[in-house]
Formats: sequence, structure tokens, C-alpha cells
Amino acid sequence: MASHLFGDASSPYVIGLISDALRGRERTTLARFISLQRSLFVPDFVLVFGGLTYLISTFFIEQDRRKANELIHGEQLTIESNSDVSPLIDAVEQLVPST
Repeated sequence: MASHLFGDASSPYVIGLISDALRGRERTTLARFISLQRSLFVPDFVLVFGGLTYLISTFFIEQDRRKANELIHGEQLTIESNSDVSPLIDAVEQLVPST
């Protein structure tokens, strides 16, 4: 939804700004046509850039997934129980330094 909000709503305005900047002070119909035509090529370059970044990210996805799984399913912390009160209290006492 957010991508449509930023892309669909603002893109005609941005293309119009680019067209006006390319046209400059010329007010002829031909100048308006050419500047609008050239400004409509901008989304093509944005799409190519997005496609390239997607393809580059595919080279790293397996390594990133492996790292994420290691972080999620890391080594289990073993705590020695020193008292009969609660293993959770023992774990906190061992992890947090005494003041």
C-alpha cells in the first residue's frame, strides 16, 4: 500500500517536473512533446536499477538466511543451578554482573 502511495500518487507529478526542467523556457508544442517524451524514459532507468539490485541481492540471500538461522537457533545457554529457588534467578545472577 505504501509503495502505491509513494509511486502511483507522486510519479506523474515528478515526471511533470522533469519534463518542465528539460523544456526550459521554450513554449512550443514540439518542445513540450520532446521534453515529455524524454522525461518518460526516467521510469525505465529506475526499473533497470531496481532489477539490478534485485539480481545482486540473489547472490547473498542464501548466506544471509544461514546467518539469520544461526542467530535464531544459536547455541543454547547452559546455566548451573546454584540454589533451590529458581533456575531463572540463577541464570540472571550468572549473566548480570554483581554490583
